Amino acid sequence: MRQTGNATRQPAVLVAILLTMVLATGGCSIRGASSSAVPVSTIAPTQGQTEAVQPPLPASPTPGAARSSVPAIRRPKQGWEPDWRVQQTPAATVPARSMQGGSDITAVGDSIMVDALPNLRSLFPGIAVDAVAGRQVATGLEIMQSLASQGRLAANVVIELGTNGTFTSAQLDRFLSLAGDRRVVLLTNHCGYCGWVPSNNDLMAATCTADRACTVADWEALAKGHPRWFATDGVHMAIGGSGGQAFAELIASRLGRRIPGPQPDPTASGDVLPGRPFRAGQAR
Repeated sequence: MRQTGNATRQPAVLVAILLTMVLATGGCSIRGASSSAVPVSTIAPTQGQTEAVQPPLPASPTPGAARSSVPAIRRPKQGWEPDWRVQQTPAATVPARSMQGGSDITAVGDSIMVDALPNLRSLFPGIAVDAVAGRQVATGLEIMQSLASQGRLAANVVIELGTNGTFTSAQLDRFLSLAGDRRVVLLTNHCGYCGWVPSNNDLMAATCTADRACTVADWEALAKGHPRWFATDGVHMAIGGSGGQAFAELIASRLGRRIPGPQPDPTASGDVLPGRPFRAGQAR
């Protein structure tokens, strides 16, 4: 009886083992099918995986590259051209007229004289001009001191400064002292919104006198009557235009020189400038 009971239990144990193996095998097959159909990693990626597949950001452009791309974005340009384009465009309506000489003249100035530079060189061949845009009176005085110390001041000295800032009495006295017994022509300032201009011009009228061999060339009075010579800032002119010619001829008249040839038409339409970008309070 004991052997029969053991024999009965052995098949039952085998059957239980077989059923357990079948159930285990079927469950793994089901989960495997589910797992292979929908991979978990593509549905819920980790932060690390996201950073790994994220494309790198484009490199920041260099300053040069950024500047080079601007014309392509902003062109075609309409209306007025930038300041440097206007400055580089001489007016073709003014005929060239020359005087004999010019080597007896030294001129020191700022951008107003730069605008008239072609006219000065045409009218006074051989003239020595030191003019720079944005120049302050103090810097012009340093130039005058340097020229005087080198013996490079001619018999006639033309000074056009003060457009960019105050002209003090001490500075003007120093200019005249450096000039010695030379003839000085001093041009008044023309800038309608520059608060220092009226006092500069009053100082010139009071200090630049015949007993000091100094003559005032009243550019302010002449310029006020001819607004068409100027850009929209009312201060600068087309390089070599009718305004520059009038500037040069004003100097010639104060030096006692006769102007050769016919006079230009001061209202010539070729000298009307388009608007120019300008920073208020900084005439140059």
